[in-house]
Amino acid sequence: MTGKRTAAVLWTAALLLVLCGAAVLRTKAAGYGASLVIPVSVEFDGRCPAGASSEILVWSSDDSRFTTPVRIPVSGGGTVYFGPAEYLAPGSYHYHVIQRSGGSALVDYDSAEYEVTAGVLNGSNGRLLVNPVYRKKGSSGKSGAIRFVNRGRTEVSPAPVPAGTRQAASPQGLSAQGAVPASVVLPAERRFIPAATGDSAAAPGWLAGMMCASGAGLAAIARYSRKQARSTGT
Repeated sequence: MTGKRTAAVLWTAALLLVLCGAAVLRTKAAGYGASLVIPVSVEFDGRCPAGASSEILVWSSDDSRFTTPVRIPVSGGGTVYFGPAEYLAPGSYHYHVIQRSGGSALVDYDSAEYEVTAGVLNGSNGRLLVNPVYRKKGSSGKSGAIRFVNRGRTEVSPAPVPAGTRQAASPQGLSAQGAVPASVVLPAERRFIPAATGDSAAAPGWLAGMMCASGAGLAAIARYSRKQARSTGT
């Protein structure tokens, strides 16, 4: 009986030690851990078109908590923040930051990619310190901050045509698209009168007959005049 009681006491003591140790570790982590917040700035070179938006994506290649990209929406411009990422032990962690287009046709989006290296070190009094280093991909030097600079463009509307203004016809009588015939009004001397059909088609025949008869009459009158002149002269 004594042996069983002794074993129970020992198991209870061991359990208390484990619980106390866990509580001490949690307290130390809360007081001596470190965290990282990454600020990301989205700016515009020129005007920011109405409705412009984008999305910031942050992911890590070695921090298992952030292997799936974290998406942060941005409306227009401004500064957004990733984090905090908490650390309880020294180490080195790497993150990638890009901007994804919001689909505005009036924005040229900055396609840069940034790499962030978070060095977690032991500081004084056992406290952890985080030293983040920013680098723009393709650049050898460090970057002071993460900045995406987009370029906004102004939409150009066609100038209104004043009322009463006659627009010139397109070449070969085609519209600007070259598919639909444009309406072309020719001067009177260049107008084409199509040939008549049906009963009116006979009009040129009787008109020619009248012209021939008129010509014959004029010729007869001329001959008679010459004959009279000869008779008078005799």
